[in-house]
Amino acid sequence: MRKLGLFTFIMLALIMIAGCALTPTVTGTVTYREKVELPAEGVVMIIRVEDISRADAPAVTIGEQVIENPIHEVPVPFEIAYDPDDIDERFTYAMRVRVEVDGKLWFTNTSRYLVITHGYPTSGIEIVLDRVG
Repeated sequence: MRKLGLFTFIMLALIMIAGCALTPTVTGTVTYREKVELPAEGVVMIIRVEDISRADAPAVTIGEQVIENPIHEVPVPFEIAYDPDDIDERFTYAMRVRVEVDGKLWFTNTSRYLVITHGYPTSGIEIVLDRVG
């Protein structure tokens, strides 16, 4: 009887640990159409999942990946982990991407890429950026 209790405890602990290891993510790629070669250094790509539910308030960042000097071939893959406790199924979440060179904005997305809730995806997202200025 005592062995059965210990076995059950160990199995429950392993299930809980495995469940904690499965952090949800948003994955996809970032690309741009312009034939522009980015400099070798000083480039930062900032990819965010944001809560955009409140029209009268700034977006809230749910998850972020910063890639310094990303590879010069597009598309650039991304994977952003987020805490499921930060997600409200009633709210709306979207991707925001910026490419900065020496602190100046070069590219951003001008289209909305909705994710996570309301049937929108969490994987296979293909974000296309537009040149700024």
